[in-house]
Amino acid sequence: MEFKIYDILSSLIPGTLVLTITVPTYIILTGNTELVGLQLETYKELSGILTTSFLVVSYLTGYIIHALGSWFEFLLWVTWGGRPSSILLKGKSNRVYLADASLILDFLKRNVNDEKIKKKEVNDLTDKDFRQLFQIAKYIASVKSKDSIKERIGEFNNSYIFSRNILAAFIIMLIFSIILASYHYLSWWLISILAILLFLLWYRCKDKAFYHSREVLAGAYYSSRE
Repeated sequence: MEFKIYDILSSLIPGTLVLTITVPTYIILTGNTELVGLQLETYKELSGILTTSFLVVSYLTGYIIHALGSWFEFLLWVTWGGRPSSILLKGKSNRVYLADASLILDFLKRNVNDEKIKKKEVNDLTDKDFRQLFQIAKYIASVKSKDSIKERIGEFNNSYIFSRNILAAFIIMLIFSIILASYHYLSWWLISILAILLFLLWYRCKDKAFYHSREVLAGAYYSSRE
């Protein structure tokens, strides 16, 4: 099994972000601040082991965040107004535009095995239909696209997943920060800054998701024409 730098960073960075807020929160709420302070000298002697342990726990935490982000991805779609691929195929995306959306949709409908989907107009297609069409696009892109296109799609996919994991980490951080602020350990203006950052990350994650879907759909269509 080969690990790439993306595999490590996409879990390690979100995990580290979460631990930097959850650990202090736990220490403060359990009243162990003085005990931790008294043991600092002991901790210094074990700094190497503690650093390694922290990195391992951060990675495992990030791995869990990765899974949670995947399981609750549908909640992001709700805030975005639907699946990115569906919105692009409908031609209703304002920021990230899919050229030849109607042609790509007709192409995917011709390649689907479901005769009912083939006969439907764009406004009659259900979310399940669009999901099936996108799966076909992913398959065609993975089979017929050039290696450079496949690599580009993979990079956009990795970029989206990384953005999603960072967004999930910031949501957790905001929750724990609100808890600390309610106990007067943090100022509410810091919460406001985190909320603004969370919105920016949400918006960026949305862009990354649309970019990836566009690459898959365009890659499948144009590769089939070559």
